[in-house]
Amino acid sequence: MNSSKPFACEKEARVIKSVRTGFWDAGLEQHVADCPACSEAAFAARLLNEMRATDEAEARVPDAGLMWWKAQLLAKREAGEHATEPIRLIERFAYVLAAVCVIGVCAWQWPSLREWLLSHGNSGLQMGLSSFTAFAGHAARILNPAIFDKSDFFAGSTLLMAAAGGLLLLFAIFAAYFAQSEE
Repeated sequence: MNSSKPFACEKEARVIKSVRTGFWDAGLEQHVADCPACSEAAFAARLLNEMRATDEAEARVPDAGLMWWKAQLLAKREAGEHATEPIRLIERFAYVLAAVCVIGVCAWQWPSLREWLLSHGNSGLQMGLSSFTAFAGHAARILNPAIFDKSDFFAGSTLLMAAAGGLLLLFAIFAAYFAQSEE
């Protein structure tokens, strides 16, 4: 069995090399004009040469100074993100703490808040209030109803101790942030 291609010519490799280098001898040029296999090989090689030249012309290597500047800019941006990471953590903690405080104040002042909302007298509002009242009642049973029944819970020394504990926690968080930012 013959493993060579049909219509193959022994001069095809020389033709491709001549097209690639641009150096032709007179006999090879005449052969390409007469041999269909070599003329197709020469046409394909010319086409590939043109495509390679186009690709090389379009491929631009960026300026080294520009690449260095971009690398420095990226390094500064990453350092800034790393430096502000504790601040973002504290912000998230503050948002969660604010939400807990709002919920706590609403639960603490629920009777007054309910009366104020009911005084506006909207039936849709009353339906919403009844749903929220059921939810608040369930939440109060889960938390500890004895705390909410005491009228003096937020009066006097208990309120002062709770505020002092909250401030102490806040100062501890800021101290930890500043200690970490010094490193």
